Amino acid sequence: MFFNQQKILSAAKGREIIFWGCSEDWIPKSKKLLPTVKCAVDILHDKIGNDWMDLTVRPPEHLKNKSGFYYVVITPS
Repeated sequence: MFFNQQKILSAAKGREIIFWGCSEDWIPKSKKLLPTVKCAVDILHDKIGNDWMDLTVRPPEHLKNKSGFYYVVITPS
């Protein structure tokens, strides 16, 4: 399912929006839609802890015990 910017912001209900996945295809498209997003979560160890496409990449554990704090937009490869 694809949401537009308004639908995503409404669904996020004020939570910080982050991306899941460092897709070279989906991240640029998603950043155009949501330019304020500054963080992505990924399992690729070479990206974790680094900046990638102007995003700070964190491990999945970053989301642990914070389910009400983030709204995750899936950006798969």
